[in-house]
Amino acid sequence: MLADALGRAVERHEFDLLASVFMPEHVHLMVKCRVAEYRTSGLLYAIKKPSSFRVRELLEEARAPLVDELIIRERPGKTAFRFWQEGPWYNRNLTTEDALVNALRYIHRNPVRRGRCTTPEQWPWSSFHPYVHPDALPPNGHPQVRRLKI
Repeated sequence: MLADALGRAVERHEFDLLASVFMPEHVHLMVKCRVAEYRTSGLLYAIKKPSSFRVRELLEEARAPLVDELIIRERPGKTAFRFWQEGPWYNRNLTTEDALVNALRYIHRNPVRRGRCTTPEQWPWSSFHPYVHPDALPPNGHPQVRRLKI
């Protein structure tokens, strides 16, 4: 569901997905906009809103107690389902080839650093695979990646 939301969002907002990794508690994305005027916040909203909505639907269908824990009181009389962490995200522009390569490596090695696997290729929810096997289909319904040519 996150991969679907990401794929639709990058297409609708005219971004190319250069790299990504889905971790149990966070996500890393590297994107490049195809147009001069863009809003990263719009892209993130287009990813978070539908995936959060679908998670809530699944939890409610399963009658999971977790759904109650994820409903927060925003103010008196106003509640919200909070699947994504509230607050800002870490966003930066990468302007040199070294910065791009280092960020790409950081993203793909994140599951290894977090002890989830021993090599980046073992983590199925990553854009690492299209970099190693460019002719293969993206794994696990992952959106199409536009590989960096470095």
